[in-house]
Formats: sequence, structure tokens, C-alpha cells
Amino acid sequence: LALYGQRRERLIGLAFVAGQLLARKTASPNAVVSPVTSPTAGSSPSSLPSPTTGSKVLTAAGSMLQPGSGSDVGPGRGNGPGCQIWVDPGWTLGDCNLVPVNGTANSSQAVAYVTQQKTGPGGVQWRIFLMTTTDNDAYWHTKYYYSDDLGGAFTKISVKAVDTTGGGLPDLAVGFRHNKTSGAGTVLDYDILMRASATTPLQVVAHRQIADGSVVFGPGITDYDSGPGPQFTKSVIRFVSGAFKINSTSQVAQAAVPASQLP
Repeated sequence: LALYGQRRERLIGLAFVAGQLLARKTASPNAVVSPVTSPTAGSSPSSLPSPTTGSKVLTAAGSMLQPGSGSDVGPGRGNGPGCQIWVDPGWTLGDCNLVPVNGTANSSQAVAYVTQQKTGPGGVQWRIFLMTTTDNDAYWHTKYYYSDDLGGAFTKISVKAVDTTGGGLPDLAVGFRHNKTSGAGTVLDYDILMRASATTPLQVVAHRQIADGSVVFGPGITDYDSGPGPQFTKSVIRFVSGAFKINSTSQVAQAAVPASQLP
């Protein structure tokens, strides 16, 4: 991701082009976020209990992300040749992109994210930070971050741009995959972040933790949580009246659980 040009230039391209870098004064009018579709379930059990309905409201409680500047130094992270300028010394770039959360490539309304990793005393360390900027700012500033300072806590941290509300614009889903503290299998913690406008802050609006978890997007959110038995709890989550709510839950066989879109 490269950001060149004068500070007064507002538009940034969103598509990565091999051998080229993003530049703040070069914006692609055709840049779009690929739609995310829900994978088809492998099979359906022949007899399942009827789904139950509910209205549990999800909140940011339990989020792995921390507000603040993280590892930013000085005035912030500047513009330059590609994503590598944003990577901390000694770390290796994992993933990096801009997400037009308000439907435009304008830098003031986009969110930049970076994941990075390195080998630590306890295993692979993962770090993520999410940044915003303003039209007249030469720097990007971390608003949320997470850093595993010992290593070995996570097997993967991933970010996905997804339309979780059905409004046609992408939000950010951040997944933290880690091993269970006892027994086999993994746990997936994931957060949903939104930014309503260029003048409002980026916010974590919902958090979920699911054992051996799988989550798929579009429309809304559907996740699968393993239980003590052979079946998984399928939760259908929708954005209603300004909040994410679990609309219904049902039991499904493991064979019906799709691959997670947050690996």
C-alpha cells in the first residue's frame, strides 16, 4: 500500500496492483470491495430440534482489541512506499489494506489495517493495528491494536471487510484464533468494528467467542459454536435498531458447519 502525493490530495486507490503502490493522489473510481458470500453447508441432519428465537444484544465486552496508539511513535505512521513503511522494526508484514467503510476511497473515510508477526520467546507473536487519518494529516494514527508480546498465544489474526448490516458498505471483522487452554481444538474470538462517518471514531460494536468456531458473513452474521456433544450451535445474528442481536439459534451436525471466513 503506498501513499504518495500532496497532503491536500484526498483520494486513495483501494486496489493493489502488482509492482505498483497505492498513492493518495491516485484513486480508482472502479475500486470495490468484493462481495462476501456464505459458503454452502456440507450436509443437513435429517432431524433437528426446531430453532429457538431470541434477542440477545451483542456488545463490545470481551474484545481483544485495545484502544490507543499502540506502537505508534512520534506524530504517527507516515506515508511512503507501500505497507512496509507501517511495519514495526523486527516484525514481518502479514496483511495490509484500506477499507472504504463509508463507501468512498477518500482517506478520511477509510480505515487502514496491518497485521504483522515475528518469532518470540513463546512462539509466533502476532500484532494488529487499525488506523485512520484526516484530509489534511500527513500521518495515520492507530485507534485500536493488539500485540502478543510473548508469542504462542494465537495461531492466526485475520481481518475481513464485510457488509454485516445489509447496508451495502463494508465493516471490519477481526478474528483471533487461538488454541484451547485444555484439550484439542481452537477458540475464535472475533470483533465487528464500524465507523459511521469521517467525523466519528472507529468503534468496536460487537464481540463473540466461539469454541472450534466458524463464522460466515452475508447477509448478516452466522456463527457456529461447538458444544459438549457432537452438534454445534448455529447462531443467526442481525443488525437491528442500531445493534447486533442473536435472532435465532439451532443445533446442527458438524458436517453442516461451513469453513470459517475468519480462519
